[in-house]
Amino acid sequence: MGVPSLLPAMLCLMASPALAQLACTFETECYEEDGCADAGFTLSLDESGETPILVTDFGDLAVEELGEGVWLAQSDGLAALLSVGEDGAARASFHLPGPQVVAYLGMCDGR
Repeated sequence: MGVPSLLPAMLCLMASPALAQLACTFETECYEEDGCADAGFTLSLDESGETPILVTDFGDLAVEELGEGVWLAQSDGLAALLSVGEDGAARASFHLPGPQVVAYLGMCDGR
């Protein structure tokens, strides 16, 4: 009898990280005055640990949640801002020295 009662608890523990993961795909990239073009940029927000992490192709960044659906990450002159609406519509912008900014338009799912 002891084993079956552990199963729901184990399933909840296994499901928790998946619920804390936000996966985003950005189909449009806008770079400064060059305008916008097609993109295939992806990133994810992993909130399963003590500190949320923005996972990108160019590295992982520790983030701070600014409000419901808005996160900010900073590292070595780079600032990244991610915002996600209730419908999953997402915007990500990366601010670099120069100054330069690259903005992405797409969708996120998860959480």
